[in-house]
Amino acid sequence: MEQQSENSRQTHPRRRRVSARLLVVLGVVCTAVPFVALAARGPGIQSPTNANAFMQPNRPAGRFVNLNQAIRIVQEESGGQVLSAKSVRGPEGSQRHRIRVLVDGERVTTMVVDQHGRLLRR
Repeated sequence: MEQQSENSRQTHPRRRRVSARLLVVLGVVCTAVPFVALAARGPGIQSPTNANAFMQPNRPAGRFVNLNQAIRIVQEESGGQVLSAKSVRGPEGSQRHRIRVLVDGERVTTMVVDQHGRLLRR
């Protein structure tokens, strides 16, 4: 009986090799998966190609700005009262938000915010 319990405690050498290989393979897979996921996402944040396009640092690049966010951007930039706002699709498929603002209580201007949050025209 004693001999049988000693044999059950000993690990077979082949099982040791298989478990060591399995650990190595799992380690390689677990370290490679995040890098593959990052590579599959594509390019990261890119700077605007237009030299005149100004992007605020707190506005994330790569995400699309909806109409409410565009209104907030215009209010921060002008400090005026928003009179009307609408979204317009361009011929190339890009979306722009046209926002009419009352500035200084007497002047009405139209500001355009593109889909990336850049203020294009004052």
